[in-house]
Amino acid sequence: MEGSPCEEHEWRKTKRSENAQVSKVKMYSLLVTILLLFGVLIGNQVSDWSAFTKTVQAEKEVVKVGDMVEKEVKRDLVNAEAALVEFEVEEEIRKEEVEEALAAATKKKKKKDKEKKSKGDSASSASGGKEAKELSAEAAKLAEEIKAGKQRMAENQRRTGEERRQYELDRREVEKLEREFRAATGSTDKYDREREKKRKKKYQAIKKHMEESKAGRKIVLDPEVQKVVDDFDGSLKPPEYCYKSPKGNAARPKEDVASGAPAGRRTLLRRRRRKRQKNRASTGGERVPPDWAVLPLNVSREILHVSAEKYPCLILHQDCFDETYNSGAKKLRQWYEKAYFVKSKMKWEEKLSKLEDFKKLRLGTCAVVGNADNVIKGKFGEEIDEHDFVIRYNVITKPFQEAVGSRSDGLFDKMNYLGTEFAPDTTPTTYNLFPKYIPNELNPAKLSGGKKPLLYGAPFLSQWRRDANQMIELYKEAKNIHVVIRAYGKEKQQHASGGVTRVRAIIELLRLGVCDRVDMYGFSSGGGKYFIPRMKVSSAHPIRAENFVYRLWMATGIHGHFCMYG
Repeated sequence: MEGSPCEEHEWRKTKRSENAQVSKVKMYSLLVTILLLFGVLIGNQVSDWSAFTKTVQAEKEVVKVGDMVEKEVKRDLVNAEAALVEFEVEEEIRKEEVEEALAAATKKKKKKDKEKKSKGDSASSASGGKEAKELSAEAAKLAEEIKAGKQRMAENQRRTGEERRQYELDRREVEKLEREFRAATGSTDKYDREREKKRKKKYQAIKKHMEESKAGRKIVLDPEVQKVVDDFDGSLKPPEYCYKSPKGNAARPKEDVASGAPAGRRTLLRRRRRKRQKNRASTGGERVPPDWAVLPLNVSREILHVSAEKYPCLILHQDCFDETYNSGAKKLRQWYEKAYFVKSKMKWEEKLSKLEDFKKLRLGTCAVVGNADNVIKGKFGEEIDEHDFVIRYNVITKPFQEAVGSRSDGLFDKMNYLGTEFAPDTTPTTYNLFPKYIPNELNPAKLSGGKKPLLYGAPFLSQWRRDANQMIELYKEAKNIHVVIRAYGKEKQQHASGGVTRVRAIIELLRLGVCDRVDMYGFSSGGGKYFIPRMKVSSAHPIRAENFVYRLWMATGIHGHFCMYG
């Protein structure tokens, strides 16, 4: 478009005005849009806040309800517990009432029984009254005797040697009097309950020890000893030297006869004799061992392996306190001084001199004499007295000298025999072996015959006993023996006897060369003790298992020249 400059100017001005108007419209439209969007956003936020507020309020209501429920539950629980306690109290009261009623009824019944017993004619009533007075007088007399006995016990309790022996005799006499007193006064039940508790505790300790013994321990033998175990063929035939006495006379070692057969059972003896004859015929005349002495070879070797262990200080001697001989010499010395030299001013050399020096001590041929009845039939008296050193138990001997000999060079000190019909009638000429009560400073003047003691190395006893019980368990398992012993209503565990421990200690004298040979008499596999068939050995001691171990020692010579007779 062409025109004048003025017109062009007006047109441009109008155009700019129109463009400005359009821009304002767009700007206002944008502003309105923004405001609308902002309003929508604010509306959403308000809605969310309202919803959040409602949710919080609802949760508060839930918590409030939960607290109310919890309070109600606790209140109900408390009420329930109170009700339970009240019920238990009522039940206890009811139980006590029942017990009281039973006690009253029992008491009433006893009273009635007593009245019935006391009724009768006038003569019997008078007699009954007299007996009651006598019973009361008897109980009073027993009480006085018990009191006097306890006073004597109190005087001798802390003493040693002969005084201590007197204490033991007094204790047994007091126990006898107390039994009579309880019988006279009717108070036996309470005493039996207390004694049962003590026995139960003792049996539990023995049971625990036996369980530990079953596990066994690893025993490493010297090569030459292990070879004897490995070469053992199962035969229990005695070695040739056992058929000769120390002076070369003919001897009869234990072979196939199961010693200790109960006297008077002639039929049983005839059956056994026929069975032995039949066995000999089937084996070409060779003697065979009894059934109890036959075990599988592997079990026999295992028992032999355990029984071959050495216990060099099972009997105390001077070398036991040498570190090169015994690694525990220091601890052993502490025990030795504490046990036997209380408040002693002796020097160590003097204390040590109280023990023997086994490098120098030589006893020659040794005999160990038990008190089984089988030795009576053999009449081994002269043969026993041939030995250089005879050891026996401190049990009555003189009436049986033809069978058991007369010499007593060493005497096993066992307190059980004192105060009984089997009390010892002999004293040792050389040693008191393993006395029960040992005087301070090992003073021999306080011991039987005034002779010095040979002592157990007590710290080593537990190791031997554990091994002994392991051997017994192996034997019982192989023979399928399950003995249940009950005493006073409780189970009692079978365990090694004290006799096998004493024999093992003497075997140590053989192993160390103190004895040239050990011959054993009067140890049966099932007969009587104290030389009397009717006096049976307690079933708590598996003497057949112990006898089997002795037979192994004899047949193999694993500890030296050891023989069994009787």
